[in-house]
Amino acid sequence: MAFAGVWPFDRTTLIRYRTRAAGPVLLGVLVVAYGVLWGVRHPAGPWGTYLGQAIGSEAVLLFTLALVLMSSTSWVESLFAGLDRAAIWHRTCAIAGTVLMLVHTATTSSGQEAPRGKSLGVVGAVGIVGLVLWAMLPRWRQLVPPFLRAPVERVAQSPGGRWAHRFLNGYDLWRNVHRVLGLFVAAGIVHAVLDATVFGGDPVLRWSLIVVGATGLAFYAYRELFARFFVRVHRYKVKAVEPIPGRDAQVITLAPQAKPLRFVAGQWAIVSIETKQGWSRNPFSISSSDRAGDLSITVKGLGDFSSSVDDLVRPGMPAVVDGPHGRFDRAHGTAEQVWIGAGVGITPFLSWARSLDGQLDAERVDFYVSSRGRSPFADELQGIADAHPNLHLHLHLVDTAVDGHLTAERVLAELPVPPQRLSVFLCGPQRMVKQLTRAFRRAGVAQVNIHHEYFSWR
Repeated sequence: MAFAGVWPFDRTTLIRYRTRAAGPVLLGVLVVAYGVLWGVRHPAGPWGTYLGQAIGSEAVLLFTLALVLMSSTSWVESLFAGLDRAAIWHRTCAIAGTVLMLVHTATTSSGQEAPRGKSLGVVGAVGIVGLVLWAMLPRWRQLVPPFLRAPVERVAQSPGGRWAHRFLNGYDLWRNVHRVLGLFVAAGIVHAVLDATVFGGDPVLRWSLIVVGATGLAFYAYRELFARFFVRVHRYKVKAVEPIPGRDAQVITLAPQAKPLRFVAGQWAIVSIETKQGWSRNPFSISSSDRAGDLSITVKGLGDFSSSVDDLVRPGMPAVVDGPHGRFDRAHGTAEQVWIGAGVGITPFLSWARSLDGQLDAERVDFYVSSRGRSPFADELQGIADAHPNLHLHLHLVDTAVDGHLTAERVLAELPVPPQRLSVFLCGPQRMVKQLTRAFRRAGVAQVNIHHEYFSWR
């Protein structure tokens, strides 16, 4: 039952709210509680120095939380309703910690630690700032003021700028370098512990910081040194690499070499393939049926690996699959659902459609497929829709010069169901997902009934 079309008070919806909010709420509680601890037991002395020390300690806590979220353990995925959301909060904690670290540096006078401690502080600060700026590069247009975007764009289009983009935007390089974050955080923690003035002689503050830092470093050590012995992986071999006609994309089919991966349609996995240039590790949505023995992933030419699949990957190459991951599940929806897949974002919906067995669980599903020109999967999807009367397929051709982009208003105008009863599942370009999410919310679809995954983790 809905109140003003916004907050449905049924038990299932409340459980979904609670599941999505558990992780972020816990982060907020920890940050506030640590600030209260410093407020209660703050050392004597000028308030400016004390405040700078408290801000620095909060920065250490935020970096510790970032390292915990970076560990990608199963309980982190459950607590944050998916590793994609945990990755977003990892980035948020790292950015917030960096801001507080810079404020701490500007507001705190030089302590009494040994020169080695000061050097570690500089190394940690420079390293963390560099990694955070590198992680934010793909979103530079959102960060640069409008009057600077044109000059920056000209530099980016220069030969040197294009080389830098290819070098710095490579996922494999960024991921490997990003793994040293814990070392820079460790340098910052040691810097704080060696400063005799930070805690004002209060053992609670000193040991709380040591425990917080040690927790983060323990999770970092687990991820880097021991996780490989506990994470269950599945061994596959590349069976086929097939280009999708008219698209800069390929379908890679993997054949299991032992027990195949068990997954729920709509989930994704981390796929490592030993290519001509060595092992390449990337997350991909699974596009095959959850009952198929082989595993299929659809790869669009967007990054360093995906743009070179036709040159790097050949049948017979070994592959390792880590997963499954993700909480993009149509079973979490209401009886009336809308699926919108744009471009390569059709991938999880392909898995949903291919996994249908008999009657569709939902009373009505309207499936919108947005692509430039006819979707290469149109005939297959139409055959599936013909076998399921309550699956209504809308093959919208998106040509901005003719029809414009698919809008929430256009979708709702075609449906016989009020928005308050709908669940909306979105997958596609980040900008499209944000625009449609806002539009569906304004129309009355409850926030908890709008589902999507974050595919751009940087």
